[in-house]
Amino acid sequence: MLLSSCPLARIIVSSSRSQLLDDHLLSTARRASAFSRNPLAELAGRWHDLGKYHPDWQLDLHANKHGRDHSTAGAVHAAKHVSGAWGKVLALIIAGHHSGLSDMPKLAQRLHEKALAASEAIHETPAAILASNVPSPSRQPNDLDVRMLYSALIDADRLDAEAFEMQRERPSRHVPIAQLQRRLDAYIAKKEATLSPLSSIRREIRIACETAAASVPGLFRLTVPTGGGKTLASMAFALRHAEAHGKSRIIVAIPFTSIIEQTAQVYRDVFGGRAVLEHHSTTDPDNGHWRQGVDNWEAPVIVTTTVQFFESLHTDRPGRARKLHSLESAVIIVDEAQTLPMDLAPTIHDMIHKLITDYGCTVVLSTASQPLPPQLYNPTTKRLDKWPSDVTEIMPDVYSLEQRLVRVKYDWTRCAEKFSYASLASEVAMLPAALTITHRRPDAQQLCRELDRALGDETTLHLSTLMCAAHRSEVLAAVKRQPQCRVVSTQLVEAGVDFSFPVVYKALSGLDSIVQAAGRCNREGGAVLGDVRVFDAETSPPGDLRERAAIVREMLIEGRLGGLVGNKEIATYFRRLEKKVSLRNGFEIMEARRRLDFPVVAAMFRMIAQTGTSIYVPWGKGAELVARLRKEGPSCDLLRRLQRYVIVLHEEDYISDDVETLHWCGAGGRASGGGSGGVGSGSEKKCDCPLALSTQAVLERYSYRFGWQLRRDGEG
Repeated sequence: MLLSSCPLARIIVSSSRSQLLDDHLLSTARRASAFSRNPLAELAGRWHDLGKYHPDWQLDLHANKHGRDHSTAGAVHAAKHVSGAWGKVLALIIAGHHSGLSDMPKLAQRLHEKALAASEAIHETPAAILASNVPSPSRQPNDLDVRMLYSALIDADRLDAEAFEMQRERPSRHVPIAQLQRRLDAYIAKKEATLSPLSSIRREIRIACETAAASVPGLFRLTVPTGGGKTLASMAFALRHAEAHGKSRIIVAIPFTSIIEQTAQVYRDVFGGRAVLEHHSTTDPDNGHWRQGVDNWEAPVIVTTTVQFFESLHTDRPGRARKLHSLESAVIIVDEAQTLPMDLAPTIHDMIHKLITDYGCTVVLSTASQPLPPQLYNPTTKRLDKWPSDVTEIMPDVYSLEQRLVRVKYDWTRCAEKFSYASLASEVAMLPAALTITHRRPDAQQLCRELDRALGDETTLHLSTLMCAAHRSEVLAAVKRQPQCRVVSTQLVEAGVDFSFPVVYKALSGLDSIVQAAGRCNREGGAVLGDVRVFDAETSPPGDLRERAAIVREMLIEGRLGGLVGNKEIATYFRRLEKKVSLRNGFEIMEARRRLDFPVVAAMFRMIAQTGTSIYVPWGKGAELVARLRKEGPSCDLLRRLQRYVIVLHEEDYISDDVETLHWCGAGGRASGGGSGGVGSGSEKKCDCPLALSTQAVLERYSYRFGWQLRRDGEG
């Protein structure tokens, strides 16, 4: 076989085009340098594919064979020619730019075992590519430094490959911060044209946010009672702060996918579609702007989940790490900050601190029920210390604000003893409009049945995570069309869902959860106070909610809770909760981070326990997608489209006869189906999408009412 005299990086078979390896390395180096202030980014780009200079790799390329290691050679060269800890870091990210970040002992073993092949590739490499005339940073690297440098390399490498294959650069989504600010000002001016007592208070909150934006960058807290308009007020702060201090973009992290679409739509209405990137598991992949931006967060306004945000900061995978360099100099709004897992506080707060001090970020912790101020992990004492700098409170007088924003009164009389669902249904049936929030999905189903018996027909709307996202969106739209209705839901509606009821029933749980539920009551501040009726459900709350509910019950016995609940009561609640939460998990993650054990950190850091099975459901357009899944097997595009039609079930929730289990090994793996209509026994299905690396299942029968209809209810 006649090989090109110049080594190639890739060949596009369909168009007979090839990219020179020298060109790819130098271009990747330029891109990586633009993404990172770390001078080693240039070397990472230049050395990441040195293994492709090996004659055997070039033979494989021309024979259209793939899989030969081409990343170890650059890692060996980096470890040899960059001294100290930064040399090991550079070797680590180059070695893992396809496979992921390993730990240091495994890296050392790999470099030793493949030293001979690496030296052969290096021998074929031009001297200009091998040059190491770049100084290392002066300070010792930490794990976030590693991920940031890794991110710059991953994005640079993939963008260069994409540009060559597409024969064009990706269109920029950049919109100047000043232009976004003008659009927001115009939007707010229209909203504030109609004066009311509530709109006047919201205006005061916005002005306070804009005033605080001139403060020096760092950590801020925005404490605004529900209904105070913090979605727009926090963005007003972020844009003015970004303009004043040269920040790059705004990132809004929200805890629940159920409210992200709503928030992102508000921002799209303000800024236009191209300026806003919505990134979460149920985003519509038909949106071309989404497909081009979700991988590296290039847009000026990002709306994502706290799970996506914080798990990416702890990841060992290249796909998830790729966007991290875009966090540099960003304004980050962490919405509903009280929902961050307290057992992970040591590592979450440490990441926030490093983003602020090392990467020029400003972070805003925003909520109506503010937890205690963050503390910082001390690796010497292995304890939490006081935050080392001032935390700026955006609202100067939260107590006065909450007195003026009283919209509801709390009724605790149903907490004296267990309150049956039959009794609850009798009360709710007497009301023309009410929202009831239960602990668990089976509780919501049981209450719906009790209401059906009391009312004689199915007039109650039900919301649950047993419904896929597309289904929940349809029910939420129905609620907005007919505000005089009864809705039964789990906790998914507690934060940010934009509907309002005169009466809200809430199962006894943590005080922060109860306050968030009250945010769905009398949202526009009508003259008549809304009723928030807390009840002690006949079924116990799950998991740590029992302990949280016990603290609230303790405060009730002590007479600390009455018709009004404000930040004084919330602070008491969080102080007591903090004493009961074990921080062992967070401390162990911090120690794994300190020794740069990336796989262990990624495995341990889970915002949500991954104990369920993903079930694809044939709801609406999902039926066609499920049929394609059975016929074709997994692909990146199909799995992303299916994310709006997925629910998560635990084993005890379903009967195996009702689901078809699909086992996929991942990229290049074997796909097999169990039950009728399977994917096809033993057929090869290639998919590089991480979503295909786990067992999935397809639901055979789906109920409009409750999401998945349980067979044990006599339906089968």
